[in-house]
Amino acid sequence: FNEAHTAGMLTHPNIIHIFDAGVDDETCYIVMELIDGGETLKSFTRPESLLPVEKVVEIVFKCAKALDYAHRSGVVHRDIKPANILVTRDMDVKIGDFSIAHINTPDSTATQHAGMMGSPKYMSPEQLREESVGSQTDLFSLGLVMFELLTGKHPFAADNF
Repeated sequence: FNEAHTAGMLTHPNIIHIFDAGVDDETCYIVMELIDGGETLKSFTRPESLLPVEKVVEIVFKCAKALDYAHRSGVVHRDIKPANILVTRDMDVKIGDFSIAHINTPDSTATQHAGMMGSPKYMSPEQLREESVGSQTDLFSLGLVMFELLTGKHPFAADNF
């Protein structure tokens, strides 16, 4: 429901649209935009499947525009990673999975997740230190995604967390 509420307040061409959410008996559901034939950016982070530099720049630019819109709306995604960014068949970009997003607006009454949230491999330093997050959090993570899309490897490779 956090994802439905948070993403539902965002209307941007590069953010997956959420139409509805609810509970049927004991099953929770979210009704969202169908990305027919879409796949995540994860498949383009391997050395053998890298995209041309121009396409990476276009993808990252669209992600940055979508994140700028979210940030201006008071929403910090907190989990930007290749698996949460979808591309359509014609390589348009859709950011999804706002399940741990932080809403930073004066009138917000939603309960916010506290503590370390996100995917450690893509967390910003402030997330790892469990400090307050802002737009720089998502931009750091987007920079890591861009590095992976360009090189086929993660900039901070390690054997453990």
